[in-house]
Amino acid sequence: MSTIAPNSVDAWKTRIDACKKVRRQLVRDWGVNVDYRRGKPFTVQSDENRVNVNTDWSMTRAKHAALWSVTPSVVLTSAQVPPPVLQAFGKALNDTLTRANVGAAVDESVIDTINAAGIGAVLVAYEARLEEVEVPAVDPAAAAVLQQAGQEVPTVKGQRPTSTRFVTQRLSPSDLLWPVEFINSDFDQAPWIGRSGRMTWSEAKHAFGLTEAQRDDVNSSTDPSRLNLRNDRGDVHADLIADVEFDEIFYRLTAFDEDAKYFDQIQRVVFVTGLDRPVIDEPWKGQQFDPSGTYLGSCKFPIRILTLTYISDDPIPPSDTAIGRPQVNELIQSRTQMLMQRDRSIPLRWHDVNRLDPLVASNLMLGTWQGSIPVQGSGDAVIGEVKRAQYPADDYTFDRIAKSDLAEQWSLGANQVGQFASGERSATEAQAIQQSNAARIGYERARVAAFYTGIAEVMAGLVALYQTSLQLPNQTQLAGQVVYTVRPDSTIRLDSDARLKQLAQFLNLTANSGYINPKPILEEMAALANVDVSQVVHDPQPKPPEGPNIGYSFKGEDLLNPLALAIMMKDPAHAPGPQEVEAAKRAILSAQMPPQPMVPQPIPAPGSPRIGPGIDAIVKRSEEVQ
Repeated sequence: MSTIAPNSVDAWKTRIDACKKVRRQLVRDWGVNVDYRRGKPFTVQSDENRVNVNTDWSMTRAKHAALWSVTPSVVLTSAQVPPPVLQAFGKALNDTLTRANVGAAVDESVIDTINAAGIGAVLVAYEARLEEVEVPAVDPAAAAVLQQAGQEVPTVKGQRPTSTRFVTQRLSPSDLLWPVEFINSDFDQAPWIGRSGRMTWSEAKHAFGLTEAQRDDVNSSTDPSRLNLRNDRGDVHADLIADVEFDEIFYRLTAFDEDAKYFDQIQRVVFVTGLDRPVIDEPWKGQQFDPSGTYLGSCKFPIRILTLTYISDDPIPPSDTAIGRPQVNELIQSRTQMLMQRDRSIPLRWHDVNRLDPLVASNLMLGTWQGSIPVQGSGDAVIGEVKRAQYPADDYTFDRIAKSDLAEQWSLGANQVGQFASGERSATEAQAIQQSNAARIGYERARVAAFYTGIAEVMAGLVALYQTSLQLPNQTQLAGQVVYTVRPDSTIRLDSDARLKQLAQFLNLTANSGYINPKPILEEMAALANVDVSQVVHDPQPKPPEGPNIGYSFKGEDLLNPLALAIMMKDPAHAPGPQEVEAAKRAILSAQMPPQPMVPQPIPAPGSPRIGPGIDAIVKRSEEVQ
């Protein structure tokens, strides 16, 4: 019995075919999940006279907004990288993620996970278009020496990038490839991960190094029966553009090569449909080997996987739509039965043919008469209504129970989807329900945040290796020395009032610490308040230079010293003015005036004029005393 080498072409094709067989079964169910959200759940039977209760539309949108509604900035921390270098690298990383439109890729993957497949995937890559040019065959220093000596610099043919880009691309779950024997939730622990894809001939020729001699073989080997999440075939536009189908695999070399020495070493292999041998089988260019025995760049797979929960021994859990489908079908059936009951409960009337005029009876049977009907005598016994069947109340109860079960499975009640909850609830009960819901949503939100930081970590490795314009010290080693996080709940968009309150609270607590720059916070607050930032926010004006801080202490008698008074007059805010000096003089004179003896005055006779010193005498005496 012959054995297949673990790293041979046949072994890899066997693994890929096994995954595609499982994937084909899953894609059918995933397409049905999308149909339920699209509002077309009836695939075989006609949906005429059937009610579609499309809860998946509102539930998916509500949960999507609760998990991901804004793209946060990645926060970098490191004990090894100097703060200026870390800040520059962090800005370059966030700018690169923004240009790569990572928000759209994560946004689409979250919806894939909630509604379609229970799993989402994003590919992180660096791409370059190259041209063949003549490059020096010696290092730049030797080339400079030869040029100075007037000698010709030898050259060889080499490749130079003409255009480069960093890419974050959402992968459809119907394109994902994974080891079917894998049973964990962290796909970085899997021995390999991959994807199926299609490219135009122009793209594939540059990406995989194909030749014109191979064009007919690869273009004629596309599979038109390949399924996707739209439940249509891949041959819809086959006549408009020629596609090249391929399978791309990233794997840990230590899992398949017994001679491999490093756990972080990742190999890349690409199979193009129509060709027997792989067109690419090389070390992944997202990492570089360092002579110290470590790998620089990224040591994680470039395909990042998102799941919101875990089923034991099953790495791909069902989506919320799949879990809630029995309840949705029950609601559809219940509402359909209600519709049929109303159709069968249309009022029917009877009439007494013996007492009603034949012409009137004929018009009643044709549905002509709806107003006043002529009868002879009282019409109570001439025309009547057949008793209508009443719809049983327990059917409405079943309808409420199905909705309750659905809300429990999705972790979304009426309030979470923007509706009023029926019935009265106490404040304590409402708080407990909200806390429980926040805990469940918080767990899933944390998984989305980890998914996003994983994308950022792989992108940081690519930036460190290929964004040469940064020119940071030890740049190629930076990615492995940094921890990547996001601010708690930063994936949720706050309304302007809540964000203003959050920023104001932070500014009040930290503005005087000296450790923060308040200008970006003030700019965001001005923007949230709908104020022109350029008009109201500016750099603080420099303060005038402060003089020496000198303190003085004077006693009362020192105030008569001219030097002491001159020092006080140096500070206009505290020096006395002329009015204060005059008032002070008067107070001093009043304090130094001796007390006057009491002179007994004769008692005037009754009726005689009062005799006493006048005001002039008093002033004169005061002057004599002075």
